[in-house]
Amino acid sequence: MDSETEFDTDIMILDYVCSKATHALLLTRIAELSNRPAYADIEIFYIFDTWHHLTTHKHGATRQLSRDIEAKLRLISFTAHVYSRARKCKWRRNHSKSNETQGGDTLSNTAYMTMLEILRVPREEQLDDKFQVWSLMELFPDFLELCSAMSITEDERGLIEVLGKYLIQAVLEQYTLFGKTATEAISDAHSLISSHQHTDKTRATKWLSEIQSSHFAILLPTATASQPGESHETHLNCLAQEFPAFDFEAMLVMRLQAFLFGLETPVLVKLETGEMDLYNQNYDDTDNDNGGE
Repeated sequence: MDSETEFDTDIMILDYVCSKATHALLLTRIAELSNRPAYADIEIFYIFDTWHHLTTHKHGATRQLSRDIEAKLRLISFTAHVYSRARKCKWRRNHSKSNETQGGDTLSNTAYMTMLEILRVPREEQLDDKFQVWSLMELFPDFLELCSAMSITEDERGLIEVLGKYLIQAVLEQYTLFGKTATEAISDAHSLISSHQHTDKTRATKWLSEIQSSHFAILLPTATASQPGESHETHLNCLAQEFPAFDFEAMLVMRLQAFLFGLETPVLVKLETGEMDLYNQNYDDTDNDNGGE
């Protein structure tokens, strides 16, 4: 097998196991959020992880992946982080911070139980160490990168909207669960946006500017000359009722599934489902060639 054929074959397999693993994680979350048994086999994630490492080792330094494959790799990475942010997983990315250095960005026991109830993580899979939980705020840069990658298939306005909703929920989560004051949570979000506006990625900078002037403004209480504004705490309490955490979690999972379905269907999936018939395709090509002689 020549190097070109070997690369194409390896990427074809990577495309298949990546898409299958992403779908399995999402189907599991959909079942959990719906209080239904989860039948998807997430063990395929381990196959993907191994094959990804092998493919990267073999071709990473010399080959460039298509934008479709790059988007799928970002999608499975973020999906895995969301899936495992309060769950025990062998492939879970651990915090780089120690428990002592996380400061106010930690969960109380009551808040942790509330989060587990919202996420509906099965009891036997729940993290023992609440300090290892990933917050939405911490995962925002990954989601921004994913949305940027998904711009190859998704409407820009839709991406800005889902990013804005994500940011609002990230702030509410910091305030309602992670022990931040309203001012601290909003300030952290502002700093996060500002830090990513100084990158070279023009698209992301434009999106964040729009989010800052639209969705970010929702986080701030308004006041008029005749009526003083409410406190930040009162305002965020009202927003938490208006934007329930469970509804956001369900929306995010369904949006990730829409991202997956919007990308190219892997060739091996087409063969598996009968959408593509390799033998008939070859036969048709032969007929076309003969007809042109």
